[in-house]
Amino acid sequence: MVTFVLDIAGANSAGYDITAFDSYGLWDDAGRDDQTYTNLAFIANINLDGATVDVTTGSNAVSFNTNMAFVGPVVVGGTSPNPTVISTSGTGPYANISLGSLGVGLAGTTFQVADVTGDSNVDLTVHAILQDIKDVASPLTKAGPGTMLFTGLNTYTGDTTVTAGTLGVSGNSIADTNKLVIAGGIVDVAPLMNETVNTLYFGATQQVAGTYGSTSSSATYKDDSRFSNTGIVTVTTGPAITEPYTLWSAVIPNPADRGPTADPDGDGFTNLQEYLFGTSPIASNGSLTTFQNTPGGVIVRWSQRASGT
Repeated sequence: MVTFVLDIAGANSAGYDITAFDSYGLWDDAGRDDQTYTNLAFIANINLDGATVDVTTGSNAVSFNTNMAFVGPVVVGGTSPNPTVISTSGTGPYANISLGSLGVGLAGTTFQVADVTGDSNVDLTVHAILQDIKDVASPLTKAGPGTMLFTGLNTYTGDTTVTAGTLGVSGNSIADTNKLVIAGGIVDVAPLMNETVNTLYFGATQQVAGTYGSTSSSATYKDDSRFSNTGIVTVTTGPAITEPYTLWSAVIPNPADRGPTADPDGDGFTNLQEYLFGTSPIASNGSLTTFQNTPGGVIVRWSQRASGT
């Protein structure tokens, strides 16, 4: 595998469109191949086909707070079945990667990740600190069917949006004050990890505060269509819930099964029936009523809510 090395010690405001292959080396829009780039801070567009990007120094960033900025989209995929890695082996205050460029009026970066491995294995690992461009909130979007994994302590403060595929997080991947939007795709939370965010949205709908995860996790709100693995996402801020049925049905793992006519536990009773009779929607109770023969006749017993709301 070819390693695409960014040996950065300054700024080149022009930027390059760069393609890195694991078997053919590098090529940029200036017609140069197999380059080690010096004094490069901005990459207009980057296409990674089984390659490795490494920032090897963390000093001398001139007036910028970073030694590399993704001005345009990061596209992962092509002909290689090998995964891609973006890392910062250098040390120092500027050994990081910024999302976007204020010079073109764009804060934020989209990672378009293909499923290059053909399975659930990671297609792009980002072993680097992702941060805002010059202290301007910079959003990150994960697109494409592949899997992208964060392993660094990221500090960017823009929204994190997942539109397709899988985004793997490890507890410090998204700043605690950030907004997480799942608009397609899955957030995979590593085992024993707790990824804290300020707010959580499913598409345009804000979710309540609490813990979220797959049915294999300890989360309060379980949803295998949006979460995987055994870690949890903790949401600190959300809208208040006052409608009793919504509160009661939140224990049902799949949001699609929370409607009044659904029967997620398969016991023959709808959620509305179980709600009114005070039984569990996720455990088959057998019956909503019990009968007892007595000398004076048959006694029918059932539970019901104190209020019909």
